[in-house]
Amino acid sequence: MGKKKIRDTVPGIVFGGTLALLAALAVGVTVTAEGTRGRKTCGQSLAETLAGTGRFAEYEDCGLSYDASLGCLVYEGERVGYFHDETAPGVYNHMVDRKGSVGIRAARDRDWRLTGLEPVEIPDQDESPVREGT
Repeated sequence: MGKKKIRDTVPGIVFGGTLALLAALAVGVTVTAEGTRGRKTCGQSLAETLAGTGRFAEYEDCGLSYDASLGCLVYEGERVGYFHDETAPGVYNHMVDRKGSVGIRAARDRDWRLTGLEPVEIPDQDESPVREGT
């Protein structure tokens, strides 16, 4: 490939990559600690996907559970409408369920060990890129 062709191709690749990124953000992409991307994995809800990870036991120790009959996360007897945990720098477990009534954020120490779950207000649904339960 000559220099002209490479130079003409690079802007198209950058533009195409940018469009793909914007499209992914528009449909609500999330990244979990295990690297799962997207709204659902193999037909599973985000709650079910999160509950199936090896890290879920640490959340259970803090009172979070997964209700398989409802397909949702539960905290202190209430359906979780918002869950957010930064498990490492720039790596997140994040979920929004419009049917939920409680918001939860994971608290971690400087070494990224989970220290507890904190109730938080559920952010405006339009501000969160990942939604379920609609």
